[in-house]
Amino acid sequence: TYFDISDFYWSGHVGMCFLVISEWGALGWYKMMWLSVFIAFNEYLMLTLTRTHYVIDIITGILIARVFIRTGE
Repeated sequence: TYFDISDFYWSGHVGMCFLVISEWGALGWYKMMWLSVFIAFNEYLMLTLTRTHYVIDIITGILIARVFIRTGE
């Protein structure tokens, strides 16, 4: 069931932030990129400390975002 345990699904929160980090870096907007890194790190902390996601969910979210980035190129 969904509410008895964490969801075992990749983190779209951190994955989307990783997409934004990659785009800001590609555009050369490094201040926005580092702000997004800070936000992604805070999302990582909050998602793991509140037990919304496991660490593997967050890593999988980053990997799926990387696949989307490579596909979009």
